[in-house]
Amino acid sequence: MIRSKYSISALLTSILLAACGGSDGGDDGDARYTTGSSNLTGLWRLNSNMEIAVMKRSLNMSFTLRETSGGLTMTDCVTRQDFSLNYVDGFIEELPVGLGLGVFTVVDNDTMSASDEGMNTGSSKMSTAAGFDMGEMSLTTPEMGSKDYTDVCVESSNMAVMGDVVTDSVAATSIYNGAPFSLVLTSPQDITVGEYDITRFPDPEEGGGIVVGLTGEAISTLYGTAEIALDSGTLTVTKYSLTEFDGTFTGTLSNGSAISGSFGLEFP
Repeated sequence: MIRSKYSISALLTSILLAACGGSDGGDDGDARYTTGSSNLTGLWRLNSNMEIAVMKRSLNMSFTLRETSGGLTMTDCVTRQDFSLNYVDGFIEELPVGLGLGVFTVVDNDTMSASDEGMNTGSSKMSTAAGFDMGEMSLTTPEMGSKDYTDVCVESSNMAVMGDVVTDSVAATSIYNGAPFSLVLTSPQDITVGEYDITRFPDPEEGGGIVVGLTGEAISTLYGTAEIALDSGTLTVTKYSLTEFDGTFTGTLSNGSAISGSFGLEFP
C-alpha cells in the first residue's frame, strides 16, 4: 500500500472547506447558547452538514460578530482577520467569509440559517461576548517555551464515504506573540477516547494512528515553514463528547525538538 504524507495546512484547509443586551443561556448539558440578544454581537458556532451521493461531511466552525452603527464585522477563528459583512434586510452575504455557504438568513439575534443544494447549515450564538473562549491548551517546545493559552477557538470536520469515516479532524487556534497558530489533529478514523500513536502516515488498516501538527503565521516565524508535524509520539484522549474534547500528548517534531501539551476544548 502506498502511503502519502499528510499536510497540516491542507488538513486545516479541509476543515474550513468541509456583547450588548441578551443573556447567556448557560450550558444545557449539550451546548452553550444565548437567548434574547439585542444585536448580533457575540461568539458564534456554525454547523453544516452535506450529503452528496455516498459522501457525508460535517463542518463545525466558530467566529465572532460585532454589530455597531458602522456595520457588521466578522473575526475569523483561524486567521483572526476582521471582515466587513454585507448585512441588509435580515440577510448576510458570505458568512463566514470565503467558504461559499451562501446567504444567511438572520432568524433572530441568536440564530441564523442557510441552505444550498445538498447542504444544511445553521448558526447559533454561544456567548454575547465577542471573544474566543472555547477552552484552553498548553504547549512546551524549545522554540515556543512553555505557555498556557486561553484565547482559543475550535473548528472540526468529519467526512465519511459509504458510511466509513475517512477523515476526522480538530483544530484549536490561539495567539503566540501576536500571531495566530493552530494545533491540528487528524485521524483516518473516528477520534474517540483512547491512546493513539502519533505518525505522519496514519493507516486505518494497520491500527490507525493520528497526525498532530502546528501551522499558522506564528509557526512560519518560529520554524521558517508554514507547518511542522510531529514525527512520532503518543496522544491520549481523555474525554470526547458532542461538546468537549480533552487530552494530552508528547512527542518529537520533524526538526528533532521535543514537544508536549494538553488541551481542554469546547466543540462548536
